[in-house]
Amino acid sequence: MKKNCIKCKKEFDAIKDFYKYCSKCQSERILKTDMGKREIPANQNDDLHDLLLNSYVDSNGNPLKEIYLEVPDKLANIFVKEELSIKQLRDFLKKIANARIKAFSKKGIESARPLLYECENDLKYQFLRRKVINKGFFDFMVHHLNLAKENVNNLDYFYKHLDSILCSYPEKK
Repeated sequence: MKKNCIKCKKEFDAIKDFYKYCSKCQSERILKTDMGKREIPANQNDDLHDLLLNSYVDSNGNPLKEIYLEVPDKLANIFVKEELSIKQLRDFLKKIANARIKAFSKKGIESARPLLYECENDLKYQFLRRKVINKGFFDFMVHHLNLAKENVNNLDYFYKHLDSILCSYPEKK
């Protein structure tokens, strides 16, 4: 059902009748509330925010090399230091893969958005309630989920970026 966000006034697809905020505003509300006990050092958090991609393509429409090279290595190292397990990363990659498959099979992002909303809800649960993921990974995922919700190409590139991070994960010692 279509609703207007009570904060930004933009129209969004509400999965449940009682939803009042779009996913972006809801994420901002969560970030301002209880962030959990597991925090990463400020300088490491700054490093992570410098690595967030604001677009997946250059001005000519070509994919950025940062999707595949250098940035995924750095992010993998940050996530390992945050004690994010490879299984946790794989679980979120699988959710994004399912949304990507649905978007391509149904020919549109609209069909995949509910899966991305579910992924965001699970992310919030893992971060706020269970406290098994850190703020850095949470911020990374929320940022890129918001980009992925825009269109099928962004969703595809987000999947490839997350897959590149998984491929860059160092061996457990």
